[in-house]
Amino acid sequence: MLFKSTNNIEIESIRAFCSAFAQTTHWSKIEPHIYQAEQDYLIPYLSPAQYAIIEPLYQAGTATGKNAELIKKAQYALAYFTAFLFSKTNAVTLANTGNQENVPQNSNAARQWTTRDQQEVFLNTAYSNLDAMLAYLENNKSDFTAWAASDSFTQSHGDFINTTADLNKIVNIGNSMQVFLNVKRFIKHTSLMYIEPVLGSELYEDLLQGIASGNTPNEEASKLLAKIREPLAYLVLFEALPLLPVQLTNVGPRVININDSIVTNMLATKEQVADYAAKMLQLGNMHLARLKDFLYKNVADYPLYTPPTDMDEATQYQPLISENKKVIGF
Repeated sequence: MLFKSTNNIEIESIRAFCSAFAQTTHWSKIEPHIYQAEQDYLIPYLSPAQYAIIEPLYQAGTATGKNAELIKKAQYALAYFTAFLFSKTNAVTLANTGNQENVPQNSNAARQWTTRDQQEVFLNTAYSNLDAMLAYLENNKSDFTAWAASDSFTQSHGDFINTTADLNKIVNIGNSMQVFLNVKRFIKHTSLMYIEPVLGSELYEDLLQGIASGNTPNEEASKLLAKIREPLAYLVLFEALPLLPVQLTNVGPRVININDSIVTNMLATKEQVADYAAKMLQLGNMHLARLKDFLYKNVADYPLYTPPTDMDEATQYQPLISENKKVIGF
């Protein structure tokens, strides 16, 4: 693991990264949660191969240079993921007589809404730190070849939008990795629905292969990718919004409803979601028209692109007009 204790009591190695842990907390109480946090949250992004390199270095105290920096960034994420898991279970003990709630003698147990707010902070901080770790890996991938050759790398380089920053540059998602991960599963099918018909399958596949390689795109590809990401970001949210509040369970779909009695986090109404989704579609179509126009005007730069011939050019590349006859977005 990327944390350790010399006497199975001290937890200073993890408190250095997350001070929420009390000094009196025993290592034996935290250790299982560190292990689970590594398995569920850290290793899938770091990759098993890269973890297998840095974990022995940490345990031996011999990590230097970029390996030491990577370990530090991983620990910041891991500490808060561990705190999140620990806070969900430490108040309850399984005993012979059933579940028992731990009530401290010299202090009061935290109220439910306080615990929930704290857990939200832990998770937001953990994902923010995880995003920072991934950015460090990306910026130094020549030094972390185990990660760059892993499925973890491939899965994070398989689409036109691959990072929180990619999406946040176009649509304000609060720079939240959690939001990005929730909508990420919609990116591939949205690309196939809206982007491939515009590019054509040959240019579409060529660009994705270039992204997957991890190589820096040339000037023409960079310009085109920027044009692709603009409509795609809005259209991904248009596709995702109706499904985000729904969870499929073994007894059928359920809708998420949050009410914590003190601070009520109300989900948007169906009408509000529909209005937001309509705006995303409107903006997506506007940028899709701009993408078509860009390709049409720069066709010589993209030999794999073949302009469609099934409609009049003037109609095909005309910017979308809203009901009040103004160009959308202006």
